[in-house]
Amino acid sequence: MFERIKSAYVEPHNTIKVEPQKVIVSIIFGLVFAVLNYFAFSLAPYDLDFQWSIHMARDFVAGVDPYDIDASNQIVPYPLPVILVGLPLLPFSPAVASGIFVGFAVFLIVLGLFMKDEFWRYPLLFSAPFIGATMIRAQWGPILIAAWMFPIIAPYFVLVKPQNALPVALAKWHWKGVIISAVILAITLIIDPTWPIRWLSKSVDFEYFIPVFVLPLGPLILVSIRYWKQAEGRLLFLMSLMPTRAVYDLTLLWVIPKNRYQVWALTLLSWVYPIVSFQGAFAVRPGWTIPFLFLPALACLIWENDKDILPNWVLHRLNKTPAE
Repeated sequence: MFERIKSAYVEPHNTIKVEPQKVIVSIIFGLVFAVLNYFAFSLAPYDLDFQWSIHMARDFVAGVDPYDIDASNQIVPYPLPVILVGLPLLPFSPAVASGIFVGFAVFLIVLGLFMKDEFWRYPLLFSAPFIGATMIRAQWGPILIAAWMFPIIAPYFVLVKPQNALPVALAKWHWKGVIISAVILAITLIIDPTWPIRWLSKSVDFEYFIPVFVLPLGPLILVSIRYWKQAEGRLLFLMSLMPTRAVYDLTLLWVIPKNRYQVWALTLLSWVYPIVSFQGAFAVRPGWTIPFLFLPALACLIWENDKDILPNWVLHRLNKTPAE
């Protein structure tokens, strides 16, 4: 029984060789996004989201209580383990630190796509959620895609962004990552045993929606439990149950499509509402994310696993490989 569970839920650890030129391409992608994020941040600075890692790391070094703030639905501090992201970036300006964070995430994503022979997923880099998470603000969504590619880091991000990283960590279980994260959690509790309680007390006004409860279409996402044996099915089902703040939290949906046509379709759909209301698209707007993002991702799972329900001409198109 254990072997069945392990084969279904534990990410296999295969040694994969990557050609040097593909590493170079990954670095170039990372540098491009880092520079673009730097200029975007310089034009419109902000102190939320990823910047919390910098603020909390600076408070930690200075011996200041990072939770001694007036929280609100917008000002919500992060769990204390986030300082591990912020500490290495303290020597840099906020704009440079933001660019480094985004660039490193993009580098890992592109490298992971090469390692999995899935570079056909590259349109995800141009999706509305990804642009929002890398250009408008430095968000955690891209680094969570990287965690999907390299599951050993996923449990750590559960300590940083639990509502978004937990589906990744549970869909691709990694024992070494869990052990490392448990050690990190234990160290932070030794430093400050009260931080989880104080963090939760500052998070009560966090503004969010839970996709499966968005009527009338949200409950349809529960169909994804039919595909629980697949990591992508587990991911979609668990994402539907997690608190979601805005569209930039949904970049993980782009790991669900199974061919380039589906990736392009999801990417194009992601821009339907932003074209109508760009500012509104990146606020908490659950009404459009369900029909344009969650349900198309669910359709990818259905097409891949239950093709008999589709017309023959659709089957012929979907059966084409990414290279065709």
